[in-house]
Amino acid sequence: MLFEIFVVFYGYIIKRAVSALGEKNNSRPSSLSQQSMIYHIFRTECYLNTSNLAELPQDHIYFAWKGQEKKLYQWFEGLFPVNYGFSDDFDIANGKGSPVNFPGLRKYDTFNFRTLLCNNIVVMWGRNINEKREIVFEVLNTHKMSISHFKDLVHCVVRMLYRYTNCQFDNISFRVVFFNSNERNDFRRKWEKVKFKEYLMEKNVYCYVANACTVDFVSLDLDRKYHLYRDIG
Repeated sequence: MLFEIFVVFYGYIIKRAVSALGEKNNSRPSSLSQQSMIYHIFRTECYLNTSNLAELPQDHIYFAWKGQEKKLYQWFEGLFPVNYGFSDDFDIANGKGSPVNFPGLRKYDTFNFRTLLCNNIVVMWGRNINEKREIVFEVLNTHKMSISHFKDLVHCVVRMLYRYTNCQFDNISFRVVFFNSNERNDFRRKWEKVKFKEYLMEKNVYCYVANACTVDFVSLDLDRKYHLYRDIG
């Protein structure tokens, strides 16, 4: 119950924080669902934990929220060489086409920047300098996702990148963010038993792509900072 009360109260706080960061959100905090408020809490806390936040321009890709996938497409096109798979999805995002729905299509065949944002994944930054290509994602683990679900998400993201560009990434990093250290440690213990790169290669992901993937685990310590407890199963 305490956690639910905090979510409602914190909604008013994050309304100001998100607005200051350039987010255009006209809905009243009290009208947001608890799930949306938890998402806002995670995002705002991640911003507050960013050491160079004040140096980032308001149009930085890290500030792209759900429903703002056009920003991701524009940013990606300006940074990496793109191919037809990217162009098709970009046209759909701009309202110039409709999503394909052919028989036999799998989840990763249609995964795009819109579904990436809807799955609580944020693009933190990327670079393509002196033939060194990197992209870093922040995965907001707001509701204690399973190991299998996370593996599936990473597979979908990697497949999306393969569809969007022919460039070879030196680093594809996933920063998984947790409510507290207990959730992080529990997930990490389970993750250490996973042969992740072998899993990707079994999914027909190229070896050099699998080897470029790295995973890091971060706790927001919301229980310690705000004296909260939650048990969402």
